[in-house]
Amino acid sequence: MKLSKRLELLAYLVEKHKKGNILADIGTDHAYLPCYLIEKNIIEKAYACDVAKGPFAASLSTIKQYHFEENVEALLGDGLDPILDKEVDMVTIAGMGSFLIVEILEKNKAYLNKVKQFYLQPNANTDHLRKYLFKNHFKIVDE
Repeated sequence: MKLSKRLELLAYLVEKHKKGNILADIGTDHAYLPCYLIEKNIIEKAYACDVAKGPFAASLSTIKQYHFEENVEALLGDGLDPILDKEVDMVTIAGMGSFLIVEILEKNKAYLNKVKQFYLQPNANTDHLRKYLFKNHFKIVDE
């Protein structure tokens, strides 16, 4: 499986700073990242989450294409909502603006302490996300 440069970098960071074996990819779009991480044996289980039905359907298709139905579960829902009742070690939120990432984190603030590692890749307004992370005592370990 071939990833875009953006997702390739994210996969590298997940492997480099891995804390656990269960990942939730929020805003997954096509579930490429979770499937890649499973294929490379970097993680054991993943949740591919998206708020829109089109990307959710695309995720189901990718998961089926690579025969990862046992390891990757597509979930339809807003932000972190689909995983609130799931055990998750790591969360990726990538390919969206900082304001939306902050909104996702802020909406389910109580859940954040259950996650060991976040991989955040904003495509705009990084200053906004950085301020939020510092204000809320997150530690940035790599960029």
